[in-house]
Amino acid sequence: MQQQTPEQPYSIVHRLRLAKAYRDLGYPDLAVGDAYKALLLVDEVAEEGEYHEEAVEAANADYLSEKVAGLDIDAGNNAATEQDDKVIFWAQNDLSRTAYVRGELDWCEFLIAY
Repeated sequence: MQQQTPEQPYSIVHRLRLAKAYRDLGYPDLAVGDAYKALLLVDEVAEEGEYHEEAVEAANADYLSEKVAGLDIDAGNNAATEQDDKVIFWAQNDLSRTAYVRGELDWCEFLIAY
């Protein structure tokens, strides 16, 4: 999974999956790092920062792939601005919540382990 990171450096979903994989393998410190990177990407999608365009493009790809995978995501209009609004909302609400929860759990496990 790590090998996909250079191909998807701005993917929030990839960072969350990587965080989960690290946690499942017993590396809570690495899991916290990728959960935090996911949160940084959520901020980058929501606000116009240095990597906003790349982060929005990756979030759109994540959104569409999750939608195709049959996950619970709103069906929407194909208009670009409406799609971007949905992607930003999805990233800010669903993905950031997941990243916070994973990060907090992994951080607690890390503190307990050391």
